Amino acid sequence: MSVDTMEEVAQGRVWTGKDAASRGLVDAIGGFSRAVAIAKHKANIPHNKKVCFIVLYICAQWLSSLINL
Repeated sequence: MSVDTMEEVAQGRVWTGKDAASRGLVDAIGGFSRAVAIAKHKANIPHNKKVCFIVLYICAQWLSSLINL
């Protein structure tokens, strides 16, 4: 789905999983483990192979100052 089509369908709304799936906005319904399984499949990583996750984030300076009010 192109970005333009996605924006037209999604309309900036928050959708439930089932509603998003019926509109083609998500690949599958599921949680984090399902997302990992799909990613492993697409990357040709065996399903029983353990993977390591690294969380990367940048704390916006304005957000830090807001939290510390």
